[in-house]
Amino acid sequence: MKTTTCKIRKATLNDLPQIRAVFIDSVRAFDRTHYTEQQVEKWATAFVKDDHWALKLQQNRFVVAESHLKEISGFAALCSDGQVEMLYVKPEARNAGIASKMIQQLCNIADESWLPCIHAESSLAATPFFEKNGFRVEGVLSRELEGVHFTKIQLVKRLCVA
Repeated sequence: MKTTTCKIRKATLNDLPQIRAVFIDSVRAFDRTHYTEQQVEKWATAFVKDDHWALKLQQNRFVVAESHLKEISGFAALCSDGQVEMLYVKPEARNAGIASKMIQQLCNIADESWLPCIHAESSLAATPFFEKNGFRVEGVLSRELEGVHFTKIQLVKRLCVA
């Protein structure tokens, strides 16, 4: 595994253009053995409006992974109930430990908030990553996005509350 030096920090509104680009690039790079072209394009283009991203930034604990060049290579968001709502990394920055660093930061945030666990609805492609980072599969879900159906995996990670 390659490693990348990055800083995990709180996201700001100024980060939104890079966050949106990371999201689109990451989704479009999904392994096509898990998703059809229609599913990938629906997912990649469903959240293009600035107000969607600004609302997510306001509602959640949102972090970004930033390189020494001030480029965002990934982002993650944690809801107040412990739901990992988003976790995406640029395709060229995958397998460098960035997503694991962001998950650890979300765990720290959840621990500080006295949450007993965090949970995620993972894509089929990302489920092994979550399992490697201490999450356990709890079930399989069917979700619909503008008429297109997706299979999601429900995962949970128990935390040691401080």
